[in-house]
Amino acid sequence: MSKESDRYAQLCDLVQTAMQQPDGPDRDAWLKRQCQTDEDLLREARSMLRAAEQTANIDAFSDQQLHGIRSSIEEAVTPTSANTNQDWLPDAIDKYRIVRKIGHGGMGIVYEATQDSPRRSVAIKLLHAAHSSNERQRRFRREAELLGRLQHPGIASIFEAGSYDIG
Repeated sequence: MSKESDRYAQLCDLVQTAMQQPDGPDRDAWLKRQCQTDEDLLREARSMLRAAEQTANIDAFSDQQLHGIRSSIEEAVTPTSANTNQDWLPDAIDKYRIVRKIGHGGMGIVYEATQDSPRRSVAIKLLHAAHSSNERQRRFRREAELLGRLQHPGIASIFEAGSYDIG
């Protein structure tokens, strides 16, 4: 370990133990004894302790609140039904025959499709036309590049990435 990571580990241990001490002047006196003559350590520990105390007083969102927030966000970023309806898609995109819509989110729509050769079932993700900015297209290509390099049973394999003009 580096000197910085040793120092950080020492600081974290110190703050964690300080949180178990009675709050108030006794805690600060205990902290001073632990830091001895290391004023920088004392200053950093006090700062981390204040941050930890503030964080401890914040109530986490309930599952119901999180579900409501997520629903509101999805509603705000999902295009109108005209843009999410499968009717606007052709029967096929290149060598992929569209079977059905699997789902949609803030960035795009995912369809089940059949690839002609080799014959296999695949998923096709398309950006919402209403959200197809240059920045989103860059993010979309980056996502495909990153996922294409990963090999894990829990991560979908990327066979192909590109663009398609739906007209």
